[in-house]
Amino acid sequence: MIPLLHDFHGASVLVVGGGAVGARKARRFAAEADRVVVVSPAFGDREFGDADRIRAAPDPDGAADWVARVDPALVVAA
Repeated sequence: MIPLLHDFHGASVLVVGGGAVGARKARRFAAEADRVVVVSPAFGDREFGDADRIRAAPDPDGAADWVARVDPALVVAA
């Protein structure tokens, strides 16, 4: 575990991964950030809180495009 102290008020978080870890991270950051976007080719049967879920499978070259679109304060690989 890595402790993270950051004020996400007014910020976005990008979560890449729609499984159990992605859902847990999305719920946690949704409580702190103004916007959470989860990008994944598939989503598990989990609760993602208020996160926006986008069904996509970005390749390594497309990852920079998602960062540019969302302009996140943090990107979480889940």
